[in-house]
Amino acid sequence: DGISSISGAGAFGDGVGYDDASTALPTMSSVENDLNEVQVLDGHRDIVRLLIKVDEHRVASAGDDGRVLVWSSSSGALLLSLEGHTRAITSLVLLTQTRVVTGSSDKTIRIWDIEQGYCVRVLKNGIGGN
Repeated sequence: DGISSISGAGAFGDGVGYDDASTALPTMSSVENDLNEVQVLDGHRDIVRLLIKVDEHRVASAGDDGRVLVWSSSSGALLLSLEGHTRAITSLVLLTQTRVVTGSSDKTIRIWDIEQGYCVRVLKNGIGGN
């Protein structure tokens, strides 16, 4: 049935080895992909971890570079770059059509105006400031 041996006891149990060519797993080059890349949004300096739809015309992304980038979903153009966090952004929530909220590993929460492109408020240690 294609199983040649049981080998390697690991933290999650024993591994199963296959040596029969008829049961080989497909490689990336042999997998068919019917999806096509529509556009690449290139602007972050580190890993992008979060992406939200703002409205029919915009998306926002955030990640390890501590920035929120707002993009045109039709053209892919960068509309805004919101900077202020000093560490990775770990959460991104659409509050209204004009405001997003971010949380970061810098231990702050920021409320951003994505129409005008500025930080409305910084919440840190339970205290809100501007």
